[in-house]
Order: sequence, then C-alpha cells, then structure tokens
Amino acid sequence: MSYRIIDAQPLLFQNKIPIFVGLTARPIRRRKDAGKIMIAELTAASIFEAGMMICFGLSWPLSILKIVRSKRTEGKSQLFLFIIIIGYLSGIAAKFFKAGGGLPDWVTLLYAYNAVLVTIDLLLTIKYSKRPVKEADFPS
Repeated sequence: MSYRIIDAQPLLFQNKIPIFVGLTARPIRRRKDAGKIMIAELTAASIFEAGMMICFGLSWPLSILKIVRSKRTEGKSQLFLFIIIIGYLSGIAAKFFKAGGGLPDWVTLLYAYNAVLVTIDLLLTIKYSKRPVKEADFPS
C-alpha cells in the first residue's frame, strides 16, 4: 500500500478510492503540504483481489468444521491441499517482491490467513485419514 501526502479531490478522477489513514506522520518539509492528510490508495484490482481471498477464506473454516464433526476425510486429497498451500505461499512471496523491500499490500494478510486455514485442513486430513474405517461408521 503506498502512502503519500495528497489532496483527496484529485483522486475522484483517477479511479482510486481514498481511505483516510490519519494526519501525516513525517515532518512537513514544504509549507504548501501543511494541513493535508495522508491517505492510502486502494486500486480496484486490490479490492477485487481481497474479495476473492475473503471468499476463499470463508470456505476453509467450513471444510475444517466438516472434518472435525465427521472425523472422515473421504474425497479429500492431501496432495491438492499441499499444492494450494504452495500457491498461497507463492502469492505471499510475490507480494513481498512487488513491494520492493517495503511493506507488502494489505491483501497479503488475507493470503497468510488462507494459508494457515489450508494448513489446518491438511493436518486434520492427515490425522483422520489414518483412522481405521469401522463398519459402524457406515449407515446400514
């Protein structure tokens, strides 16, 4: 997320959404910058990317809850979950590289959240896939 000292009015015509962050944290070097606020620019791409990550983030707790309640993992692929974790970690690495040594975009937190949830799902899948199947587990 990039921060800079700007007026809010020009953003209305630049396809960016102004979000108030607070008064400038660094000293004002020029007199004409006095009184301006620092805002974070959110592009439409980062908003849609966040929407995608939030939707994915809502599905993983449901999957975890299903495994915890049923203690069954039929139809779950450990390899598939592992590949998804690698994908999230690659996305996090890409955000850090894109930041160029600075702090990455706020959407990176959503990538990390999803990676943690998929890791929990994978660990539960491994735990309950080693469970022996009894005839009592199947309805008659």
